[in-house]
Amino acid sequence: AVRPNGGTPRFEPYPADYDAGIRLLISRLPETTVDGDPDPIVVDMPISRATVVATRDFTEEDVPESQRSFWVADANGVVEVYLDAGARGGTPNFVVQVGTVLSFRATRIGRYQRKSQISAGTDWVEHGANEPPHPELAAGPNAEVYIWSPDRELTQADSHRIVRITGQLDGTPEGCGSGNKCWRLNYGFGEPVIFRTAHEEAGTGQCVTYVGPVGFYRGNLQFDTTNLSWLRVYN
Repeated sequence: AVRPNGGTPRFEPYPADYDAGIRLLISRLPETTVDGDPDPIVVDMPISRATVVATRDFTEEDVPESQRSFWVADANGVVEVYLDAGARGGTPNFVVQVGTVLSFRATRIGRYQRKSQISAGTDWVEHGANEPPHPELAAGPNAEVYIWSPDRELTQADSHRIVRITGQLDGTPEGCGSGNKCWRLNYGFGEPVIFRTAHEEAGTGQCVTYVGPVGFYRGNLQFDTTNLSWLRVYN
């Protein structure tokens, strides 16, 4: 039940009127076509008091992965934020962790593997203990993170949702880039989903729990542990 990297777990949806601007942003996204993902578009859209619900690893670089690759949510959805570390002012100048509440202006949006993505932003603001994202929700830096335990088959529309699933790694693992191996994971509904990880203890037949975003890659749903703290392996 513990949310990796901070935040307070929440197992029911956010209040319906918690609106940080994500619905409007999603409505402006260009659509993927038969030719693939469209080019990103330049926008100027405010995101106000969104909750960080996942981040990549806390690396030792000048701009850690967690500060340039994270997911933000409100009651209307979840969007990936994937920023250029070299852009001046293009990343937050504060620590980004799960449970952070932040505001910014999205300046470039698009799609990657059909998923929604904010690829540039500015005017980053971190909201503290006296500035909750919604009157009924706790404030940062340990704001509430909605975690969904799937009760049906997942679809592409669930991309980026933060899920908690437990299952067994099945099949012979295949190498799938950057030191990762891929298995199949039966989460209880529909077809098993590709499970990608570089966790050194992962192996065929082992039971695992994953708490992280739903991915979508090359037309397939995927659980990708780009942050190893999303994964617990039971030996």
